[in-house]
Amino acid sequence: MSTFYTIHLGRSALETNQKALDVTGHNIANANTPGYSRQIPQLITGYPQTVVGAGQMGSGVMVSSINRVQDYFLTAQMRTVNGESGYWTKQSITLEEIEVILDEISQAGIAASQDDFWQAVTDVIDSPENTAARRTFVERAETLATGVRTRFQQLKDLQANLDFEVKAKVQRINQLAQEVATLNEEIVTVTAKNNQPNDLLDRRDNLINELARYSNVWVNYAQNGNVFVSISGHSLVDGFHSHALKTVSNPLNNGYSDVVWENTGATIRVTTGELFGLLDARDRVINEYMQGLDDFASDFIAAVNLQHQAGFDAYGNPGQALFTGSGALDMAVNPGLIADTGLVAASAAPGGVGDSDNARAILALRDLDIVQGTTPSDFYASLIGELGIAAAEANSMLDSRSLLRDQIVNRRESISGVSLDEEMLNLIRFQRGYEAAARLIATVDEMLDHLINRT
Repeated sequence: MSTFYTIHLGRSALETNQKALDVTGHNIANANTPGYSRQIPQLITGYPQTVVGAGQMGSGVMVSSINRVQDYFLTAQMRTVNGESGYWTKQSITLEEIEVILDEISQAGIAASQDDFWQAVTDVIDSPENTAARRTFVERAETLATGVRTRFQQLKDLQANLDFEVKAKVQRINQLAQEVATLNEEIVTVTAKNNQPNDLLDRRDNLINELARYSNVWVNYAQNGNVFVSISGHSLVDGFHSHALKTVSNPLNNGYSDVVWENTGATIRVTTGELFGLLDARDRVINEYMQGLDDFASDFIAAVNLQHQAGFDAYGNPGQALFTGSGALDMAVNPGLIADTGLVAASAAPGGVGDSDNARAILALRDLDIVQGTTPSDFYASLIGELGIAAAEANSMLDSRSLLRDQIVNRRESISGVSLDEEMLNLIRFQRGYEAAARLIATVDEMLDHLINRT
């Protein structure tokens, strides 16, 4: 082989090590880029040349491809955990907000208002002719009614906020689906030219990972680089096209939004992710505590009113209803009693100003099973207890999913992440290769100079 062939060998080594240095520099530049997968140059020997009498001789080195390091099993695991984590995140946040609304940690909760109400009844029993005791009784009843009504409205407001968030999530899912479809087209075009669109693939994977946090997605990869994404069997991304979701008001669900497919009108079926967490929290979780408050209010109103109307006020007239309204939404104190506390029916008989037998009968309701087959205090304590258990479970599930997610992230980073120490070694390795190739060319140049100019 000629010296010019040796120059060709040196040139191939220079070009290859330069490309390898470029890849290494790209890895270093993206060491802190979320979702970036480390890339490695695949080096292969050049096609051998046949030398007469000597067999085949190598023709140098080349970069056959630049591959990204990826573990698809870990990627699938990550998407599953992302969806579960998204669901429990929304559950945990919602239950925490319900705990704040019901506010049973402080002395301003409904349980404390109940205690104050029964204590006010006791004061009326002790001094039925005392105007201040009657006034306090009415005020405590008003505090209890206001507390129930306000908390019920706050839960409705929380539902409305979650409904707004559902709409925002649907818009984000549509945006992500469109971006995935656009990237599909770019990736297929690059792949068709036998190139490896590593950075585009990373971007698309990041988008799909975010989609997996919002809903249960199934991903299918095609050999041409295309990807198909579906939710519960319905296509979300079909190659270069995406199928949008939309929200429609449901009059049977207080006007809150149903999520449907824009092209068919069919309701979406989600089983995990933030979208499912929001829908479940809005339509099931909050409703359970609203229903609990309403059951408490309606039964409490009915029992107390019935007994209060069985007595007589300070003027000897039959008692009026203490509370107005039929449930938690409109529970309030009769405006007549607020204006005139003499209408408090503490007596069991007309004309018994000093009689408090009816007040005793009202107090007895405290220990009777008047609310859903149990006492008012026990019913409400059970409701709060269930809330605490549900919140603890949601937090526990979220913690376990977060721990699992961290483990998967660490495993992915150990495989696909950029190690700056490793890249520094690669820099030195490829630099030395480049320097050696340059030295080879310089040596051949000296040989040619000696041959041509000195002989």
